[in-house]
Amino acid sequence: MSREEDNAEFTAWMRRNTTYTSPLLQNAIIDLFGKAIQKELSNNIPTDIYAIIVDGTRDIAGIEQESLCVRYVDEDLRPVEVFLGLCALPNARGATIAEAITNFLSTVGLLLSGCRAQTYDGAVNMSGEYNGCQAIIKSENPLAVYFHCGAHSSNRVAGDVSNCCPELRDALMAVRELGVLAARSGKFKQLFCERKSEKNIKPLFPTRFLCRKPSYICRVGRTRCHNCCS
Repeated sequence: MSREEDNAEFTAWMRRNTTYTSPLLQNAIIDLFGKAIQKELSNNIPTDIYAIIVDGTRDIAGIEQESLCVRYVDEDLRPVEVFLGLCALPNARGATIAEAITNFLSTVGLLLSGCRAQTYDGAVNMSGEYNGCQAIIKSENPLAVYFHCGAHSSNRVAGDVSNCCPELRDALMAVRELGVLAARSGKFKQLFCERKSEKNIKPLFPTRFLCRKPSYICRVGRTRCHNCCS
C-alpha cells in the first residue's frame, strides 16, 4: 500500500491542482518572504532598549498605512534604523494606532517595556496629551518618552518661512494649482508629460518641504539665465 492510500488528508493534498502563478499563491509566497526578512531584522534589535518611529501615509488606493521603524544602537555605538513593515488601520484614532503598534511589536518579538522613545509627527491623534497615541503608549510604559519628529518640525518651519515672501508663496501656489489640474485632467497631464523637463517642482507637501531644494535651485538657475539673456 502506498503512503497516500493510508492517509486521507495526504491523499487530498496530493490530488490538488496548484497553480503557482495565481495571485493568491504569489501573495502567500511574498508574505513568507516578508516574515522571514522581518524575523532576521528583529533578531538584531535589543529587546531591552530601542525607540519606535511611526508615520502614516496613504497608498495608491487611498488606504491609510502606518509605517513602523525601530531605532537602536549597535555594539559599535552606531545608531541603526530598521523598517519593519506597514499596517493598514480602519481609522486614525490614537487608541487604534497605539494598539496596532503594540500588536506589531509583539509580532516581531519586541516587548513594549523595552521601548525608551517614541517619535511621531505633531498631529493631535499622535501627540495628544490625553488621548494621543504617545499618551496611551506612555501610560503602559512611562519610560517611552515622546519626541516630536525633527524632520517634520524643520519642514514646517521652512514652509512658514517661504510664506513670508509673497513672490515665492504665489509661485508655489501656482505650481500647486497646476499639479491639481494635471491630476484631474488626463489631457492636460499628457500635454504636461510631453513638455516637462528632467527636473521638476516636486508635489507640495508641508511636511516634506525641504525635499524640493533641488527643484528650487534648478528653477532659480533658469530664471537667472532667462533674465541675463533678455
